[in-house]
Amino acid sequence: MYSTSSIVAPSSTAGLLGFRTLTRVSPTATSPSCSTFDGVMQRAHVLVRLRGEAAASGAAGVCRTGAGSVRLEHSDMSPGVASISFEQVFGAQDDTARVFRSGLAPAADAAVDGRRATIVATGAAGSGKSFSCHGGDGGLGVVALAVRRVFSELQRKWRAGWTCNVLLSCWGVTGGGGNENKNETLSDLLRAGTDVEVPPQRDVEQLLLERALGAATADEAEQLYAAARRKLSELETHDFVLAMHVETRSPSGEARRGRLLVVDVQGGSILEPRGQVQDPVEKKQQHFLDAQFPVNEPLSAAFGACVGGTSATYVLVTIRTPAQFQQQVRLAWGLKGTGDCERVRQY
Repeated sequence: MYSTSSIVAPSSTAGLLGFRTLTRVSPTATSPSCSTFDGVMQRAHVLVRLRGEAAASGAAGVCRTGAGSVRLEHSDMSPGVASISFEQVFGAQDDTARVFRSGLAPAADAAVDGRRATIVATGAAGSGKSFSCHGGDGGLGVVALAVRRVFSELQRKWRAGWTCNVLLSCWGVTGGGGNENKNETLSDLLRAGTDVEVPPQRDVEQLLLERALGAATADEAEQLYAAARRKLSELETHDFVLAMHVETRSPSGEARRGRLLVVDVQGGSILEPRGQVQDPVEKKQQHFLDAQFPVNEPLSAAFGACVGGTSATYVLVTIRTPAQFQQQVRLAWGLKGTGDCERVRQY
């Protein structure tokens, strides 16, 4: 019923330079007790985080008026006053920990429960989306908070007699420069920046599992994440994806494998959802071409199938409050109607 394999995880005593081998127990593809809970199409959860001037500032063009609403003040960008609602809206005074706890923690919990979830941080360049993802000013970002949440929930299962494994990989995009994606390549940040070609019909799930490293504790996972961030800085790129697979087996023998992705897409490009099979005609009808917001081809080719569909998708849109950013609110509102997250945009 189960296949065993070896995964390599950094030793808690030797650090990233020393490794030990862990025995991994994972469900085979034919295991009747393997469950991923992927039978239901998921709807995108669109959350807005305001950054910059406080909502009370008279100079602000975007103000939070409630837990799920913003107001666009009268300006050249938005004649008249408009009110727009979202699933959740966080004000400039809300820190990343509160944003994660209130709006994004369910994504991490879903992975622990054997389901698939994706968090996409989006926003214009300089809006604070990378700050939200990676933290700063002494605070943790969404990635580190998600890692800690996963291991915190797994602690409960371990104490109840469950067997648990966490597999982690980190990805970036190298080459091309700017928004010219034609020469860009997906890079495995935990394997010396190895470039990876993703064939159109390649099973991304299998690719992620093949290249993942094991982490036995939250500290080990955060060490791997920190190493990936250093490599990301060396490569001078801002595109980043953390992939975590969470494998659990209950005392009764039921095996589950969940997956969590956290994606930080460089400003000015988009992550385009793509199904496992999609012909060119179908793609052209579903996704219009937009020269102003070019598709990030490497990330879309590799991870487009993980956005929408059967993956619970959480889109965190960071928006500056001055009036010149009001249009971002209207564009973010358009994501609400995408039942299976047809397109995740970078504004």
